Amino acid sequence: MVKVFFRSLAVAAVAFSLAVSAKAATIDIGELKGGAPEVLTEVRSGAFTDRIEFNITSDHTLLSSVQQIGLGELLNIDSLIVSLLDISDNTLASGPELATPIASGSYVLEIQGTADGSLGGVYGAALAVVPLPPAAWLFGAALVGFAAVSRRRRGEAV
Repeated sequence: MVKVFFRSLAVAAVAFSLAVSAKAATIDIGELKGGAPEVLTEVRSGAFTDRIEFNITSDHTLLSSVQQIGLGELLNIDSLIVSLLDISDNTLASGPELATPIASGSYVLEIQGTADGSLGGVYGAALAVVPLPPAAWLFGAALVGFAAVSRRRRGEAV
């Protein structure tokens, strides 16, 4: 369902943005708050480096996902690289999907790639923040679960 939505969105974006040839863009989404994620879709052609700037006012875990929306040879992005940077452009984490604890401050999600489809390429980015206490409880519960499974397996091996 989500893929169909993104593909429909990609086709609409291409239809309205065939003239897009910018090689770089900076998008400032302001303060990233808890709740619904910020979702962005960008159409590109050729090599590009996009920067999504945001800030948070208290310690959180950043959840982000950046995926290309490919349609065969029509829309394709080769070598999609996603990095989380601090305000001084130091890399804090990288990968298409992140779950990274971050302190209050300003950050940049940098997205690089080469749109080499005949109509360029489209990617979708979703960013959300989760307060640290729920994230810590979830992580702690996972550790307890892993310990229980490990202990049970050791008991069966004897």
